[in-house]
Amino acid sequence: MQIKRNIWRAMAVSATVAGLGMGMAVPANAFSSSSSINVSGVTYTANAWSCNVYVSSCDWDAEATTSATKKFTHRGDVKANGISVSVTISAKPSVTITGNSTSLATASRTVTAKRNYMSGTAKPSIFSVSVASRSRLTSGSVTANSGWTTW
Repeated sequence: MQIKRNIWRAMAVSATVAGLGMGMAVPANAFSSSSSINVSGVTYTANAWSCNVYVSSCDWDAEATTSATKKFTHRGDVKANGISVSVTISAKPSVTITGNSTSLATASRTVTAKRNYMSGTAKPSIFSVSVASRSRLTSGSVTANSGWTTW
């Protein structure tokens, strides 16, 4: 009788833990990638972040910095990985989005500054297995490319 009761108790605890696990939010850990280049005493840096755990959407961030005020174009690329995938992204106002609802979407902004930051939400299709982002800074002939945060 005691063994039967322990089996039922173990099953009840397992079901409770599984139910809580499905209803609990998973902390959003992030993948990141970064790259810098120094040209004529000016450092150009591109940083990118994307979530590595998501259910239906994934936050992405892209940052471009220079050590001196420069005019540059900052592009944040977001892609969905998988078979027959698509991704829709959002970004803050004054960011141009191209390629929306394809496997690769790009947000871009041209500024004269030391720093540009953009972020948004990617909504990949159900066939996606991951979301990746990258940041690209172009100023004249200089390009800093963070690389993809994941494959």
